[in-house]
Amino acid sequence: MPPPYGGWTAERGRPRGGLIDRAEHDFAFHVRPSPSGPVVACSGELDLHEVHVLARALDDALAAAPLTLVVHLGALDFIDSSGLNALLHARIRAERQGTALHLADPSPPMTRLLHLTCTDRVLTIDPIPGTRSAR
Repeated sequence: MPPPYGGWTAERGRPRGGLIDRAEHDFAFHVRPSPSGPVVACSGELDLHEVHVLARALDDALAAAPLTLVVHLGALDFIDSSGLNALLHARIRAERQGTALHLADPSPPMTRLLHLTCTDRVLTIDPIPGTRSAR
């Protein structure tokens, strides 16, 4: 079994190495390590049918109690309320264990959802990858 954030890729919840061979709109993620903690890069469409994949990835990343967990959302084409709920639950868990959760480079659909739901007020958002906001 790969380490919780040891640079593996998954599609539809199945860990696999190498490139992602997927339909254009399926949700996928790739986890890579960084000095302060894992970076979970998301792509495709995140909805009720795929949210368990992200929730598991975030749980696995948080299990190692990193200083920071970054969720990169730049390649996310769509997210529904279940995906937002998974991010909010991860934020609560991260806060309880002292991990800083950052959303990096949110895509336009993600930015719109965060603004419409006012969750941009409770989630730390880094508009440019590698930057840190003071929230």
